[in-house]
Amino acid sequence: YRLTLHKAAIIELDANNNEQLRKLSSFKLIHGNDYYRWQRSQRAALCNRSILVATSVGAPAADDGETSSADEQVVSIKEWVAKHGPCRLHEMLEALDYMVAYNVYVLLSSGAANPWQVSTPQFYALLKQSEPELACEALTMLAASRVPLRDAARVLELQLQELVAIREAEAAQQAAAGTSVPAADSKLYKVLRVHVTPTRIKYLPTEVESGNRVTRHFCGPEAANRQYPDSLDCLDWLCFNEVNFLRVSFGDEHGDRVLGGNREEVGTAFYKRMYYALSKGLNIIGQRFAFLAYSSSQLKYWSCWMVADPNQDLDLISVGAEQIADALRHWLGDAMTTELVPAKCAARLGQGFSTTVDATAMAEHEVSETPDVEGPDADYYAQVDEGRGLFVSSTLRFCFSDGVGRISSELLDEVLKQLPFASINLGPISAIQVRFQGYKGVLSRYSGLVGRAIELRPSMNKFGSKHPKLEVVSVAACRPAYLNRQVILMMNYNGVPREVFTSKLEVMLNQLTNMTSSVDQA
Repeated sequence: YRLTLHKAAIIELDANNNEQLRKLSSFKLIHGNDYYRWQRSQRAALCNRSILVATSVGAPAADDGETSSADEQVVSIKEWVAKHGPCRLHEMLEALDYMVAYNVYVLLSSGAANPWQVSTPQFYALLKQSEPELACEALTMLAASRVPLRDAARVLELQLQELVAIREAEAAQQAAAGTSVPAADSKLYKVLRVHVTPTRIKYLPTEVESGNRVTRHFCGPEAANRQYPDSLDCLDWLCFNEVNFLRVSFGDEHGDRVLGGNREEVGTAFYKRMYYALSKGLNIIGQRFAFLAYSSSQLKYWSCWMVADPNQDLDLISVGAEQIADALRHWLGDAMTTELVPAKCAARLGQGFSTTVDATAMAEHEVSETPDVEGPDADYYAQVDEGRGLFVSSTLRFCFSDGVGRISSELLDEVLKQLPFASINLGPISAIQVRFQGYKGVLSRYSGLVGRAIELRPSMNKFGSKHPKLEVVSVAACRPAYLNRQVILMMNYNGVPREVFTSKLEVMLNQLTNMTSSVDQA
């Protein structure tokens, strides 16, 4: 059995040390020259059924290999239980606010503390007496420091005192200036994140984002007053919270993909773990999450969304996370019934999980559909087999407006005022990337439209939906372009002489050659 504690540190255990391996899997070695000293202490703690409590980085170990008691302390489990009582982590977390309990697991995943340290009565009392938001911020800061803690309760107390002092100073400064403390932006959401590895579930700090179509619709205060068709009656008067949605990623301990390589059994075992998590769901601090969907960008990074039933503790009205997830997928549109290819169906559902900003609600008379701009029919010949000289011919019609609709200047200016990232762009914005109902693509400014109006193309329509909000993904901006093969071919076809590209190539090759002989060029 091997436990990877650091890129350069691996501790090997025999079959008799399974229990110690499981209990101490959250430890992480410090950086620098203290590695060998810490490795010896970790080995002693594992073999003696002890808890290693560490503080700041100290001097390197002596030549004889003895560790310094000023920087770490090995306490047996019996001694710890006699002083602080048994580890009651799960009982403690059940009595805390869910977000506070989640951040306790974030602290444990960082390796800064162990379950025995965070389950003491002193640590629990500090979290219970503090405001949930303040306690979450303190725990997040301790986890981000990644410094092993000897007295976790004392360090948490100091961190809370520091945060309270900062808040009081800010309040006094606001009072002196005659202004009020700005309220939190209600359009932002804190997303829970976990990373599933071959050995554990790693809890990550929450991430603040503008949300997506699903989280905005179901997490707002007005969600409890909405009713849905009979096929989606399990969503009636259902109000989700931020803690009911979870973003899950899969990979190794460092966040990278798990590749089997020469050891195929490693990859196979991990894929089975992924399949089990996606099919059976995850239990996160007493909440059961079921697979919901994923966006196109999440698919590249082995990530997905999961959802929990907000009423899972109420047996009479709870329907289960799987039924809630299925209802949410059908609420997004008709992709579940019209798309027969599973991969394409998942891609269509992913439109509802793109990170967007709600710009404005569109009335039915403000939305119209205009035909795509298509070229004349062209014969297309493709060679199938070189040896036999077989060819296949077909007729193609080129679409020159694929995924590009139009928006009036008045509506575009109104939309840009709602976007927090539009002011970053220095020049005038002429196009925006949008999601609307089942449409996706780009809307470009068109002076021929008057008032609030948009024109959509059939090529933008991916599935049927009735969501009335116009959502913006990003805005047009100046981006660097490079002379790749596609750009060179297009420019050469449109009249740019070939000599222009060859001369630029010669200049670049000369610069690379001069770098080997000239310090200034290098």
